[in-house]
Amino acid sequence: MPTIEHDIIDVPKPQGSLTWPTVTDLMAPHYPSETVPVRLALTGQADGQLTFEVTGIRGADPAAQKWGPLWDFRPRRPERTGRFVVVHVVPTGIRAEIGGFAGDATPATNLLAGTCDYLLTHPNVVTASDLYWCRENVLYLEGNLLSRFLLGQTTCAPPRHGASACSSTSPTPPSTSTTS
Repeated sequence: MPTIEHDIIDVPKPQGSLTWPTVTDLMAPHYPSETVPVRLALTGQADGQLTFEVTGIRGADPAAQKWGPLWDFRPRRPERTGRFVVVHVVPTGIRAEIGGFAGDATPATNLLAGTCDYLLTHPNVVTASDLYWCRENVLYLEGNLLSRFLLGQTTCAPPRHGASACSSTSPTPPSTSTTS
């Protein structure tokens, strides 16, 4: 049975830029091969060390991952879409001064969205239970999907206007009737 595991891993800080391939080279040897990483966050830096929090699923089949392992970076090929797309990430959580509480980053997001065709962000930046007042060109992806998009493991297309979807956990019983 797969289990979720949270680990804190300290690695030596490399010289030069901290790119995704550099991070994966640092992390992979310290992370168990039988665990599929699903979340990675740099949480500290001190005395020549970097501290990462990693969440993974131990006992899961790595081959069953649709997007491949988190360590797998596939640089996106340049595409001429005729659109200027911006990705806006606001750190949320402990010690975050803005973002993650009642959509308090929405004004900054809307300001930035005024400079581009589409702005991609994550839900904590712009949503707050009943409040949502983003510009129409703001699209948001759940955090893991946004990470996968930035890693080149998935793509994103703007929604078609007028499309709607409905999800139900069980069919409507035949005895239920509706009147107009």
